[in-house]
Amino acid sequence: MDIKKLIREFEENTLKSAEYYDKFDYINGTKFLDKELENYVQIIASKEGKEEFEKLLNHTNKRIVFEVTCTLLNGGENEKALKNLKKLMNENDKIGKSAKGYYKRLMDEEISKEYWLRSLEEAKERIRKNNKEKLIGVNKEKVEENNEADLNEMVQYEIPLYPDRKKDPINNFMQENYKGEYINIKDENEDNQYINIDINIINQKDEEFYIVYTTGMSDFPMNVPKTFFGKYNKYKYGELITLIPKEWGNEFNSKKWQGLIKLLREIATYPHLSNTWISSGHTLETDMSELNKKFVSVGLSEITILGKNLKVNKKWIRLYMIIPMYKEDLEYKFEYGFDKWFEKMATIKPSPFLFQLDRKSCIK
Repeated sequence: MDIKKLIREFEENTLKSAEYYDKFDYINGTKFLDKELENYVQIIASKEGKEEFEKLLNHTNKRIVFEVTCTLLNGGENEKALKNLKKLMNENDKIGKSAKGYYKRLMDEEISKEYWLRSLEEAKERIRKNNKEKLIGVNKEKVEENNEADLNEMVQYEIPLYPDRKKDPINNFMQENYKGEYINIKDENEDNQYINIDINIINQKDEEFYIVYTTGMSDFPMNVPKTFFGKYNKYKYGELITLIPKEWGNEFNSKKWQGLIKLLREIATYPHLSNTWISSGHTLETDMSELNKKFVSVGLSEITILGKNLKVNKKWIRLYMIIPMYKEDLEYKFEYGFDKWFEKMATIKPSPFLFQLDRKSCIK
C-alpha cells in the first residue's frame, strides 16, 4: 500500500470537494468526499499511515488542515486535533467560521462517533467491492452529477405511512411574519395516498405579489447523502416557496394557477417518490407548457423568512425558492455553475424570485 500516494489523493480530493461545495454543487462534492473517506480508511490501516496522516495537521493549506482535523475528531479523542481546531477558530476567515461551527456541533454532541465508525465500515465495504463511485445514501440514477434531474421520469417508491406532520407549525410561522389573507388549497388526490401537498397563498394588501408556499413536503425526510456528517440532518426537510404577481388574479382554477400548483406538487413529491433529495443549487427539468413553453427547468435557491430560519420539532426545514429557467439559463448554469447564473438572474427587475411568465432572459 502506497501511503504517500493515498495521502496525495486525499489532499487533491479535499480541495476538489471544497471547490464543488463552494459552488453548491453537492453531488460532485459528495463524490470527492467519499473518495477522501475511502483513502482515509486505507491510510489509517497501519500505525505508519496514521502517523503520516496526522502530519497533515501542519499543512500550508488551511482547508486541508481543517478537513484532517475534523476527520481525526470524528474518529474519537485526539488532543492534537482538538488543539488544532481551537487554533483554526481564532482565524477570522471562512475556515475560522467553519471551525467555530464544527466545534459547536462537537460540543453539542451533534457529531456521532457511532455514525462515523459506521461510515468507515461502509467505506471499507465499497473498497472491497471496488466500487468507488457509489454515493452513500443517494440514488445517483435520479440525481445526476450536474445536479440536474428530470421530473418527467419520476420513479415511484413506497413512502412510510406515518409522517411527522409539520403543516400547522409552518403556517403559524408564516402568519407570525406575514400579515394578510391566507388561502389554503388542499391536495385531494386520492391516488397519491402517502404524500399530500397543500398549497398556501398569502395575500398582503400592500404588496404587488402573492406569497405561495407548500406544506406537506417536510412531513417526510429526504434521502440526503450521509457524507455531510453533522450537517446532513439539517438538509433532510424542505418546503417550496415562490412569489406570484398580483396580475395573475385570484381565480385559482385558471390554467396558469393550476399549472403552478401542479408544478409545486411535482417538485415537492419528487424527492420522496424517487428516493433522493433536492437542495439549493439543484435544477429540475419538467414540463411547464401550461405556464410558458420556453421554460425547461426550475432552479432552487434557499431563502430565509425575514432573516429567520424555520425549525419545527427540533428539525430544520429549508425553504427553497423555485426559479423558472429558459434553455439558455440551464446551459449557462451547467457551464459556469449555479452561483454565476444566479448573479445574472439578480439583475432581473423587480426581483429574480418573482415568477414572471414573460421575463426576459438574463443570458446575453
